[in-house]
Amino acid sequence: MMILKKSMKFVIAFICMGLFFYSGHTVAQDADIVVAKDGSGDFTSIQAAINAVPANSSARTVIFIKAGLYNTEKLLIPSDRKNVTLLGESRTETIISYHIYDCNQGDGKCPVNDASLWSAEIIRTSATLTIKGDGFKAENLTVQNTAGPVGQAQALTIQSDKVVFVNCDLKGYQDTIYFWNVGKRAYFNGCLIVGRTDYIYGGGVAFFEACEIRSWGGGWITAPSTAESQKYGFVFYKCNVTYADNSPRDGDDGNKIALGRPWHNYPKVTWLYCDMTSMINPVGWPTIWNMDYAASSDKLELYEYKNTGGGADMSSRANWAGIRALTDAEAPLYERAVVLAGSDNWNPAPAATIRKHGAGSSIQTVDLGSAIEGFYYSWTNATSVTVSGLPSGINTSINNTAQTVTFSGAPTQAGVFSYTVSTIGGLTTASLSGQITVNNTGVTYYQLKNRSTGLLLDGMGRTGNGDACGQYANTTHVNAHWELVDVGSGYYQFVNRGTGMILDGMGSTTNGAVCSQWANTTHRNSHWSLQQYDGDYYRVQNRSTGMFLDGYGQSANGADCRLYANTGHINAQWVLVPVNSTSNARMDNANRLASPEKMNKTSLLVYPNPFDDKLAIKTGEVGKPLRIEVYDMQGKLVKSIDNPEISGQFASIDITEYGKQFLLKVVTDIGSFTRTIVKK
Repeated sequence: MMILKKSMKFVIAFICMGLFFYSGHTVAQDADIVVAKDGSGDFTSIQAAINAVPANSSARTVIFIKAGLYNTEKLLIPSDRKNVTLLGESRTETIISYHIYDCNQGDGKCPVNDASLWSAEIIRTSATLTIKGDGFKAENLTVQNTAGPVGQAQALTIQSDKVVFVNCDLKGYQDTIYFWNVGKRAYFNGCLIVGRTDYIYGGGVAFFEACEIRSWGGGWITAPSTAESQKYGFVFYKCNVTYADNSPRDGDDGNKIALGRPWHNYPKVTWLYCDMTSMINPVGWPTIWNMDYAASSDKLELYEYKNTGGGADMSSRANWAGIRALTDAEAPLYERAVVLAGSDNWNPAPAATIRKHGAGSSIQTVDLGSAIEGFYYSWTNATSVTVSGLPSGINTSINNTAQTVTFSGAPTQAGVFSYTVSTIGGLTTASLSGQITVNNTGVTYYQLKNRSTGLLLDGMGRTGNGDACGQYANTTHVNAHWELVDVGSGYYQFVNRGTGMILDGMGSTTNGAVCSQWANTTHRNSHWSLQQYDGDYYRVQNRSTGMFLDGYGQSANGADCRLYANTGHINAQWVLVPVNSTSNARMDNANRLASPEKMNKTSLLVYPNPFDDKLAIKTGEVGKPLRIEVYDMQGKLVKSIDNPEISGQFASIDITEYGKQFLLKVVTDIGSFTRTIVKK
């Protein structure tokens, strides 16, 4: 006897989630038995796998069927094989197929030679798959009878109770699905059912939800034979009723299709919230067939309610006693939970599911400001999802039509973030969790806020060399974050956090010229000095041209940032706000750009400023001075003093020979510090 390889993950999913059927894609290791044509599973035969299921088991047995065309056997789920699931690897590539049909030869089944291969129990109908065991489920596969327009040729014969088909293609021509037994219940969700003649027929109770009912022309969709004592027959709920061209039978194309024809007993068929093709015969039920009481008996219940599409108009329906629209009060009696309840309150509600896809892991570790590796989740049987717990900078895009939520972006917040994706709007709720760990790399980023307008210098996400820099109000986006990279001689590059592009003056000397960006440049056009001008406000001057960064008084989001010469206007004044620090402090008077992560912890004081002939530099906590450098406003080094003499905490230098304004850089054993000095 075969030992079943029950995955604990699968068992726990059923027990904890209370699923009525397994929903969503799966892989072989989630199943008890694997069938594969290439020999890579436990069996190459589906019937052999079915026979290996323990008899009369109350536990569900999942048979995973790998992709392939399985067309050499006529299948039977025996009555003692209960709670069996056939789970396909692919809806359109896992195909169970056979070709027997009813005929007048031999024992009434053709082709005779093929029919003779099967025992009486299996050949009782022509069905490719006969289901006698209760609790059967099928998902993500195709079952078909390929006999064509030759007579009765079922894909399915259902003789058992509580049968479920999800995300399946069920194909035939005549009598595609036969509901053999009165009172036995079946549920179909998201399935395609194809046929032409009486292709959904019999006396059982069947609920079709969100299915496509696809007909070739000239035939009848249903042939019900509901018992008089049975409250429900066939219910079609939110289905699409469509028309198929290129019928395998000549003469079908172009002809209308009927909702059905009564077979016997007291047929009951209800259509609710369906979209109906205009190729439906306006009469709906154009023939009484062999039932002389079909038109006069009010025991037939052939109802419709709030359907749409060209075939939904009931004004020309047959004048039968049992054909009418449901009332608003009656419609709730045709919901799934009511129709299929029976005596045990069975409700095969489609459980919400979530699955992760894509290269990126749901558990990632990235550096602050670095993009995560993208990934997405898909869901079923819910209207949408919510996402909680993500760090700022990580974006989600929810597509309710495709039922996906995509994750992307670069975190702007350090820490460990556990996030959860949860479905909403379904009968059940599903959720999955993940974790994004964001390392703080120690880089401090700044926002440059214009004094005149309050707009922030923004790279605008542009990545083309020469692309303009813009401005944006009240944004926390990484496009408005800049790293200050010390390039020496009192100059810095402003590197955009969002794109890596570098602020560049482009060598322009025209007032009002647009300030741009350039990738991976070391040119002097991308070097800038910061000159403290008024309190916390600084001017930003280009090394190559001497032009100043200027907001130009523009207040519109996306407005270009520009350049202007020799200006002291507030449009050219900026305050630097660190965005990676736990402090909200602005850049202090020390202006220690070489090590901004230590901002506000030390101070460099220069007396007097504005100066006379001598300048006293108080080093304070900035460390031991190793060198003092003096630069003119074009960045040219004019004096360098190695190992300056220190008296107490002061170093003194004579600056009589220097111009009215210059840059002072003090290099110490813990960093370098720059100040702009102005003559009195």
